Amino acid sequence: MMRIFFSYIEFKKTGKFFLVVFFMIHLHTGFLFSQTRVDTSKYQSLIKEKIKKISVSKRNVAWMIAGTNSDSVYRVTKNMKAADKTGRIRTHTSSVFTSILSLRKNLAFIGTKNDYSYFSRRFRVLKLDSKHGVTDSCIQAIYYSRLLNKVIIKTATSSFVSTDRYFKKYKKNGSIGTIIPNPGDTIMVNEYDEDAEPFMEVNEYLDDIRRPFQSVICRIASSVDLSFRSKKLITKQQARKIRRILEPGDILLKRDNWQLVNLGIPGFWTHAGIYIGSLKELDRHFSGAKILKGEKPSAYIKKHYFAVWKKMKRHKFRIIEAIADGVKINKISHIARVDYFAALRPQLSNEDIFKAILQTFEYYQKPYDFLFDFESDDEILCSELIYKAYIPCADKAGLHFLMNDLNGSAFMFPTDIVRKFDAEKDNPDKELRLIIFYDASEKQKKSFVSDEVEFGNTWKRTTMDIIKK
Repeated sequence: MMRIFFSYIEFKKTGKFFLVVFFMIHLHTGFLFSQTRVDTSKYQSLIKEKIKKISVSKRNVAWMIAGTNSDSVYRVTKNMKAADKTGRIRTHTSSVFTSILSLRKNLAFIGTKNDYSYFSRRFRVLKLDSKHGVTDSCIQAIYYSRLLNKVIIKTATSSFVSTDRYFKKYKKNGSIGTIIPNPGDTIMVNEYDEDAEPFMEVNEYLDDIRRPFQSVICRIASSVDLSFRSKKLITKQQARKIRRILEPGDILLKRDNWQLVNLGIPGFWTHAGIYIGSLKELDRHFSGAKILKGEKPSAYIKKHYFAVWKKMKRHKFRIIEAIADGVKINKISHIARVDYFAALRPQLSNEDIFKAILQTFEYYQKPYDFLFDFESDDEILCSELIYKAYIPCADKAGLHFLMNDLNGSAFMFPTDIVRKFDAEKDNPDKELRLIIFYDASEKQKKSFVSDEVEFGNTWKRTTMDIIKK
């Protein structure tokens, strides 16, 4: 079966308009756009949600819209590793998702019902609205044209075609829109020639070289202590007080002075983790959560996260953190016997906090991310563990963190958690509450309890501040 189309496309060049007539033979498999049906059963069994739209790149990386109300976004790699991307997009929009286009593992377009489309590349999410030439907010379809090497966004009233090689700028072009088939509810596969971006392949090759090198450097730096002190400023008695007041789900921050590794971490606070307590504590705090369906939290963890259950079954006062050896469950002293310490409690329901804790268990024993890439779920950083645990998604309320920048990509350092706390301190709906803050004095060689105001200002501190104190 074939269809014949005459498409009249106007191009503006050196002040003149040239009319280019394309006589196109559009085969059933699609000459302009790849429109092959795909077996979704293997993806559906993996993500456990109904798939509404799916797009698979040439290298078998699938991005999909899922959920009864089209309110979830997932990515599945060619190795069938699934990642829930809903939370990342939900920090930018609450609209229903309508269309999706997968270009590669870390590159995709997501269209919405009434809030334009979003371009997700690595960790950055860019809203393609009127600033980028897309003037209609109701997105019906997004396609990649192999013939034109363009991304085409079809809205309720017109279509827009990309005008730059990075697909970030668009112009209105109704004639191209007329030949885009209406996808309706069909599940489509959109192919994309990844060879068009060879520098991405080079970067991935360089990452394989950088990873072991940076791993060695970070491990050496983290072992160098220039304080020449045999003990940390927080005492055993103070550490015991800390563990008595903590609850599962509390976000923990720490700093040790005079560590070589501090030079490579922007901001005052240098590490973060989450308190998970013991299995008995989890049973006491989260029994009755809907997700458990009548089970005890400890039984649920044993069934779904056996390695975590085995690690916790005979221990109390545990934390989960991402360190050089990977995502580990350790004693509270690992993060509390330090020079500075703070604990923050998310102002969320027990159900949502429990879901956040379960999310950290998903990353248990994954390696540390020495490339500092928030996009990757295969390797995890300390602050990334906090972010991915508490980011809101379709079935879980969460925290809205303030992001920073690292080498042009969005990033969150431990100090950015304090920056969020300080920005919301006068807001009655603030998302974090300070439980305890141990400040310290290098001159007096002691640590002491301080207040919210002083804690909120710690994100402004510099290395010289510890010398003054």
